Amino acid sequence: MCGGKKCGGNCCRCYCPPGSRRCCHCRIKPEIPEDDSLDIDSVINNKEYDKWLNNSQLQEGRSWFYWLTFYVDLYCWLLIAGNALGIFIAHLIPIMHLIDPEHVDSWNSCVLLSDSSHLVIPCVIVFHVMEGTCVISVVAICIYILRKWDFAQLDLFEKLIGLTNILTIALFLFEGVVTWITFIRDSVWYQSWPLFGLLWVILAGILLGWFIQYQVFAYRRLASNFTIKYPKTEQEIVSYVREAYVDRAKIRVIGSKHSAPASIYVDHLFSDTEVMLSLDKYTGVRVYELEDEESKEAGAGVTHRAVVKGGTCLGLNRDNPLSSTDNGLVYILQHKYGLSLPDTGGVVMQTAAGFTAMGCAGGTLYHDYYQCVHSLRIVDGRGNIQVFYRPTYEQDP
Repeated sequence: MCGGKKCGGNCCRCYCPPGSRRCCHCRIKPEIPEDDSLDIDSVINNKEYDKWLNNSQLQEGRSWFYWLTFYVDLYCWLLIAGNALGIFIAHLIPIMHLIDPEHVDSWNSCVLLSDSSHLVIPCVIVFHVMEGTCVISVVAICIYILRKWDFAQLDLFEKLIGLTNILTIALFLFEGVVTWITFIRDSVWYQSWPLFGLLWVILAGILLGWFIQYQVFAYRRLASNFTIKYPKTEQEIVSYVREAYVDRAKIRVIGSKHSAPASIYVDHLFSDTEVMLSLDKYTGVRVYELEDEESKEAGAGVTHRAVVKGGTCLGLNRDNPLSSTDNGLVYILQHKYGLSLPDTGGVVMQTAAGFTAMGCAGGTLYHDYYQCVHSLRIVDGRGNIQVFYRPTYEQDP
């Protein structure tokens, strides 16, 4: 489902394009050749894929933007409701006093003398100017945020939310003085205690405002650092790792994004030394025949060995525009070479490197995926290539 509409056909997932407040548009998967000899260069030069990739980079790891929007909307509506409640309480008592002056006392904050029952006009004007400026400004800013909220201008909205916090603090200080006056003058309960309760509501609004402002700041900071490198060759991976090693940076490798977002993407908001590498473009399968003298004598036939690049998915990964059923590892082995893996998991969207590195397995006690792993070629933390071979039975019985 995408914004209440079913995503069908060629629409692979939803995204929020610039200017949209909700994830209510379908991201169209570009037409990409679906065969086991995928020409990566031709796909990279495909304008439709570039457009998809740009949107993908804006959106990957930002699924929580929907909840950030929800929090900001809730904050603005609570501010509007709180200010409306304050205006209602401030004018309800004078109106009740006009209706029944014998039993309902009006506000005494502006009474100069203890035996006076008339409000001083200049004092009332000052009250309305000071409180009205804060209230009208906060409500206007909230309405603007509700109407114009856009993740492309988070720096502006962060400042606007900060401005509402300052105005709310000013209103809190002013209302605190008024509440203090009502208590020291022994005002009736329906004047002092509603003001005291309203003071706590304003304080809650300040704390919520600080929380929302920090969330927007954190999201904006994370979004500004959210860049993904897409190496196409082993040498490019080596180059990124060596550069990170020299800069004492951290590298987070992104596979098929089958894990929780917190375990995939960078987790330090204020670090400029965290690099994310995606293996979406580092894919390919090459199968060759291997027949040694011992196999010939034993009549064991020909041994097939497949060289699989780390970013190759086991099957179809719908979140990867380069992935299709035909270029998955399982499909290539079965339909082109008549081979299969001993075991896979319940889903096959994972990359070969991720599935292997995580120690994944399926639901069988008789077969093991790692029986077919002959060797691993990895890039270590210093950018050096290391190759590890499975030991023979004589080496490790």
